[in-house]
Amino acid sequence: MYYSSANPLRKVLAALTLLSFSSSILTIHASPTRPHEPFGLVERVPNEDPYPNNAGIEAAYVPGQQPSVFFSNIGDTNQAERDRPDTFAGTVGGRTFRTAFTPGFTDRRSGSGGRTAYADFAKRFSAVFAEQATGTAYVLLRDDPNGPHVNSVWTLYERPALENGNKVNEIVKVDPSTFAQTILWTRPGAKVKAKRDVPDKRAFVLDWDAPADGPYWLAPGQ
Repeated sequence: MYYSSANPLRKVLAALTLLSFSSSILTIHASPTRPHEPFGLVERVPNEDPYPNNAGIEAAYVPGQQPSVFFSNIGDTNQAERDRPDTFAGTVGGRTFRTAFTPGFTDRRSGSGGRTAYADFAKRFSAVFAEQATGTAYVLLRDDPNGPHVNSVWTLYERPALENGNKVNEIVKVDPSTFAQTILWTRPGAKVKAKRDVPDKRAFVLDWDAPADGPYWLAPGQ
């Protein structure tokens, strides 16, 4: 059957097609978003992917006083490497993001969105984890060129949250292989834990936040 340009049925079909396309555009632009301050993370729209929005992430966080342990590009060719952050966390009584939220919360889920959706989710829960850190934070980093990337979650989200907030006094860099520790960053004016020898007093400060002139405790045998 031939439809001419003047055919009424063809005009109706064309109008319906245009209306459907316009509605799709309006739906896309009308999707609600909420920036996650201060890092400009955009809130996911429910039902777009299987991961919670920012309010859901904050609700799933489990408050605690344990030191927070971060890591970036430390290698994951075998299970031992993947477990290193949690293994180190156990040595300092700390925790990684894996145990800072309700069980299974940070696991990758099946559904729409794929790797892109999970990468967005990881940025958002990592930012929340860093925002809630207190005291001393640890980060497992390699010294070689394979260390943290300039666009890594650590570089763009976690470290800025630790330094720009007011809860963390120092960041300690940890060698992923040996667990050797070095100070990476200290908040200006912050008091940090360190044994201080006191010259000519045959003693050292055990109260880590004590002033330079005391109180002191005599060392054993002195």
